[in-house]
Amino acid sequence: MLNEQRVKLMTKMASYESKEGKEDLKISAYYRKDYVSIHVIWTVIWSTVGYIIAAAIAMIAFWEKLLADMNTRKIILLAIIAIVVYLIVLIISGVVTNKICKERHNRARQRVKKFNHDLLVLKKMYEKENR
Repeated sequence: MLNEQRVKLMTKMASYESKEGKEDLKISAYYRKDYVSIHVIWTVIWSTVGYIIAAAIAMIAFWEKLLADMNTRKIILLAIIAIVVYLIVLIISGVVTNKICKERHNRARQRVKKFNHDLLVLKKMYEKENR
């Protein structure tokens, strides 16, 4: 005989598992610190690549103007400005990634805990029925 409560629980669990459960299980397999660190490192790498590309495009676009009135003082000033802007971009992107990944990991952990709780409830239903 089918237990209606058990069928509803199994349907809810199957729906979760097929949609967001796969991603949640991958995320929750990491410790929060490791998950956040990996994503911050990748963000720093891709921010650096993007910054280099943007700087190269800007140099190409303004090449003639840069060469027309360049001296040592202006080169040093441009280099300092480029480094400061790069550091600001890295800090902002790192902090934002850190915050987003911590929240994402916490939400995934909560959903996985709920899923595990539902598994225990389902197990108890089966044990109760088999007595």
